[in-house]
Amino acid sequence: MKGHASTQKERNCIMVFAMLGAVLVVSLVANIISGSVHISPGELLQVVKSRDIASTSGFIVWKIRMPRLIAALLGGAFLAVAGLLLQVFFRNPIVGPFILGISSGATLMVSLVMLTTLMLGFKSLAPFLTSLSALAGATITMAIVLVIASRVKNPITLLIVGLMMGYLCHSITSVLVAFAEQEKVKGFILWQLGSFSGFKWREIEILLIFGGIVTVMVYGLGKPLNAFLLGEEYASTMGVNIRLFRFFIIFCSCALAG
Repeated sequence: MKGHASTQKERNCIMVFAMLGAVLVVSLVANIISGSVHISPGELLQVVKSRDIASTSGFIVWKIRMPRLIAALLGGAFLAVAGLLLQVFFRNPIVGPFILGISSGATLMVSLVMLTTLMLGFKSLAPFLTSLSALAGATITMAIVLVIASRVKNPITLLIVGLMMGYLCHSITSVLVAFAEQEKVKGFILWQLGSFSGFKWREIEILLIFGGIVTVMVYGLGKPLNAFLLGEEYASTMGVNIRLFRFFIIFCSCALAG
């Protein structure tokens, strides 16, 4: 009876993932063919087969829409992994980068770089500096939350502290936006709203290499993560270095969320 129930559960999971996969494929195709210049499914298939960028349709697909599409996919995947790590770390299913203020901290640090003269003279390194500043902001915010978490054991209080950190970072960001130049504000607002318009294949390579390495590291430590989810004492008896593993979770979650 138990075996039958387990088999039925596996079938349901496979069916759900198959449906989600089908929805994802349809969404990807709709995203590529839709826009100010409509591309028919037949044109899209021909462009993908020939990989020709000389034609108008080929240029739009390979140089504009495809990089944005891949960037959106990678960004969503990395945020999901970051949320999983934070939920394991705090053993709380509602914890995430946004609730703990990590995303707001990353946004604040990016605003310092984009809205001030810190990026002046380094325009060629702008994508790298933006990613690095987001990582720094997320890490600093997470460190502050962890210091408070070491003194506050109540998870509800910790979540409130995370929300306070998020609102504080958001307030400082708003002040910077109010006094910044209009042209810089435009670029920052587009970045903050999640625009992928500036993504090219070079940025995709950086995102894929950096995020891919971190994701593979997380996947390789699946068993220690499961042990850590059952409690630090249990994980310690399984041979997990708790202090080092806590640092690993913090770094990976901040890197992926930033």
